[in-house]
Amino acid sequence: YAVAASTSGGVTTTTLQLGASADDLNCVITTVEAATATYKVRVLAPNNTRYEMARTITVENGGAVTLVGGRNTTVAATGAFRLFNVKDVNSELRLDSVTLTGGYASTFGGAIFAVDATVTLNDVKVRNCEADTSGGAVYALRSTLVFTDVALTSNTAAQYGGAVGLGGNNGDADTAMGT
Repeated sequence: YAVAASTSGGVTTTTLQLGASADDLNCVITTVEAATATYKVRVLAPNNTRYEMARTITVENGGAVTLVGGRNTTVAATGAFRLFNVKDVNSELRLDSVTLTGGYASTFGGAIFAVDATVTLNDVKVRNCEADTSGGAVYALRSTLVFTDVALTSNTAAQYGGAVGLGGNNGDADTAMGT
């Protein structure tokens, strides 16, 4: 449910406080998919909660999603799909104090796929995610990644970058990191 909404400079930021059921997160997914350049969503999750996602959250068209977890907050895929797509200039995903698990992509980025976007992870664990190409946990192309206190464990990619795959610009070679 909405806790607060504010508008500044033509941008409306809605803060949501989630309960402990998956239905609460699914309603946020619907909102996020409709994100526009003037819409931002901030989600506050309670401690000791596991959200089982039924589909990918997409942040696009300059939208922004912030998920602030509590102690032991987990976001898990319930099937074979990526957890987050973040695309387009000025689109942002920020995750604080959460664990991502079980994401899968038949291409790039098992948990997070970013193109021309900004992804900020703070106190985040990404584990047991898989990509058939690159970036088992995260794949970024022409994007800004900011990682602080992030643990990437037991993620795999069939070709390279079990943990992180970075796409180059103008034909530059891709870069891969860890597992």
